[in-house]
Amino acid sequence: MGLASSIGVGIAATTGREVVVVDGDGSALMGLNGLLLHEDVEAPVHLVHVVLDDGEYDSTGGQPGPGSVHRLPDLARAAGYSEVHQVATIDDLSHVLRLALTAPPGRVWMLHCTVEPAHAAPPRIELDLPEIFERLREYLSSGQPQLGTGVRV
Repeated sequence: MGLASSIGVGIAATTGREVVVVDGDGSALMGLNGLLLHEDVEAPVHLVHVVLDDGEYDSTGGQPGPGSVHRLPDLARAAGYSEVHQVATIDDLSHVLRLALTAPPGRVWMLHCTVEPAHAAPPRIELDLPEIFERLREYLSSGQPQLGTGVRV
């Protein structure tokens, strides 16, 4: 929690791949330094940062988040994101995601998606950290196609 965009920037910078990060509003607010990291890498990165904003901290019990005070799209613009889009419907998300995935390399996008709170306990990840790391390492070294070349939205 709080490092999704940082990990995404690292993968994009070291592999040259187009990376899509799906993040929650609480996690994005917890890791605000991750909004700035793309500015510090030598090679241009192509990152699509999808933030699902339900206004709550789901993983800790649904407490209200500070999203109404700290507007993530404004923070992303201030951090130098190339494109910032507010998304309210699945059709909007599909349209803007297509634009992001077909854009020239070297762009950093935020898709800020307003969603309804789940009001249910989030599912727990059953894998341990070494297993998660190994799965990611295997995927990154497998030569899988980049998202823009094989994913249907």
